Amino acid sequence: MPAPITKTLPIQVHFVRHDWELQQAAALRLEAYSRHLPGLSPDVGKPDALDAHPACKVLVAKDKATGAVIGTMRLYANTHGPLGIEKACPLPEYVTNSLSIEPTRLAVQASSLGTLAKTALFKALYLYCMQEDVQYVVAGARRPIDRMYEALHFKDVYEQGKTYPYAMNLPHRVLFAHMPSLEPLFDPSGAMYQFVKGTDHPDIDVTLPQSISSELLCA
Repeated sequence: MPAPITKTLPIQVHFVRHDWELQQAAALRLEAYSRHLPGLSPDVGKPDALDAHPACKVLVAKDKATGAVIGTMRLYANTHGPLGIEKACPLPEYVTNSLSIEPTRLAVQASSLGTLAKTALFKALYLYCMQEDVQYVVAGARRPIDRMYEALHFKDVYEQGKTYPYAMNLPHRVLFAHMPSLEPLFDPSGAMYQFVKGTDHPDIDVTLPQSISSELLCA
């Protein structure tokens, strides 16, 4: 395979470094969710207890031109206990006994830059999983986000299309993927493969002071 090309993006993606980034990420959640669920509590737009939980890391995508947060995703690892999704859907032992992550609180700005941010956040998720030797990603997803997970070769944990009441007691499909097995499933000429594997994006930075693998060993 040819060596990846290097491209810069009009956005930066990294884990939260400052309180104001987390504040903006939380406000974006409320803005994004309110498009489909009007009347949400203003508290949705504030950081919650899980944002500070040691098992959670919050990614942000920021507009380089303004510095504003235009996308966010929270990664919940099973380093300190079960994944949140397990309250709605028991997972197979081979998942619960492995280092696994649940991406939650995905929110992006309603713009073309927000669409790019969503794709970049999923690349950050993949890169982080490869970096930390994460075996499984398990996601609770409503439409249309479930279709994006399907495009990434995620499968239903159990029955195809079955939903479970989860966040806000709304029906979610529970989809998962074995991360080390994903790459061969993608068409090397496809746009997603080219973005994730065929291009090096220095603006997507998933480094952390301490790896979650180390946390698992210490838990």
